[in-house]
Amino acid sequence: MTEILSYTEPSDLVVREAVFDHRGGRYIGKGWLRWNPEDGAKIDLVVERTGPPLPRRLGFGYVGWLRPEHYTTIRMQVDGFDWVIAPHVGLVDRMDVTVGSYLSETVRRVIWRREQSSSKRGCSGHVTLAFHERSELFAPVTRMTHVDDRQVQRQWRPKDGLLATAEDLEVCGRLDDKHRATLTWTAPGTAIPRKRTWAFGYALRAALSLCTGCTARVLERHMARDGREYCELQPRYEPGWLSGLEWFSSDGRPTAEECLRFALALSEDETLLTMAWGVLVQLADSNEQRAWGTSELLVAVVLEGILRTLDGVPFRPREAYPIDQALLRLRVSHFTMVSEEQCSDALAAHRRLRHRNAHPEWLSLERRLSREQLTQATDDMAFLSKLYGRIIFCVAGFADVAARIKLP
Repeated sequence: MTEILSYTEPSDLVVREAVFDHRGGRYIGKGWLRWNPEDGAKIDLVVERTGPPLPRRLGFGYVGWLRPEHYTTIRMQVDGFDWVIAPHVGLVDRMDVTVGSYLSETVRRVIWRREQSSSKRGCSGHVTLAFHERSELFAPVTRMTHVDDRQVQRQWRPKDGLLATAEDLEVCGRLDDKHRATLTWTAPGTAIPRKRTWAFGYALRAALSLCTGCTARVLERHMARDGREYCELQPRYEPGWLSGLEWFSSDGRPTAEECLRFALALSEDETLLTMAWGVLVQLADSNEQRAWGTSELLVAVVLEGILRTLDGVPFRPREAYPIDQALLRLRVSHFTMVSEEQCSDALAAHRRLRHRNAHPEWLSLERRLSREQLTQATDDMAFLSKLYGRIIFCVAGFADVAARIKLP
């Protein structure tokens, strides 16, 4: 019987052998891999240490951020797969592993690969995304159901579907009743270069999110090419929403074809993809903060992050970075859709939001904004958010889409 490991189906798989590194040694064992769509992957292993012996003194009770040496990758041999891995697993203070030779861990990501029996040319795949309950896609979708000899047509909500073609690539899918969408894509071998095929699922997620104002969560990412298939599974996390910081009006949103071409552009440029997704996530996170000042600060600091990314100047302690000069200089080479006057307005908004909230008195619980200050702060945050969206679409080469983001 062929083993099954997909997002929708809970699975219990026997791990014939597992390997991971911890405390300077390698552990080898066997056990179980249990997948649940809501909770993630539970790995239970009986393990034995190989390599250097453990240090004579072992410290437990670690407090603080996990450091790079605390992370490991668990590689597993499972029947029916070439391999199954759980990447970037944080292991610290694990007495069960160190003393008891047993590992029980729930992980956020599982990636597997296996050989295909098919030898079709080209590549295909799908990505299953969880959207916010307010999310809409691009077009209505109908489904034909056969009842005896009759056809019954059912239409979903007005904007539940996506069907688009660009550069010989076709993507289709629809939202279900749980606000999930499995978007299937197919392409000939020349449509997407090999190095971009695995990244395309994330690029499509980012493009849909930036076009709809929702930080969609990847549940399953699948790709098949050259006789092999790869898949990544993640449990569900609540998507975020650009509440009050939206970029597009209802009649100015990108079309399905523009969204697909935007996804292709993001898949070509890893730096742009990382920057665009990071901007969207931080804007959405600003809506989840308990303190209003924290929201202001998160929105403000995105400006310097965008400029440093486009300028190729990472942060270094005690090195000044004049963002006013960088903004005017990069405007000419990267986002001419933004005028000098709008750059000046952005700098003024950045200073009002950041300086007030980066000051030590920001920690005071007694600080209150006047009605005028609160109105100004709300306008500043909306302006900067739209500016960020316009910059991202300009840099990606979509000036016509950027022009639809109306700056106040």
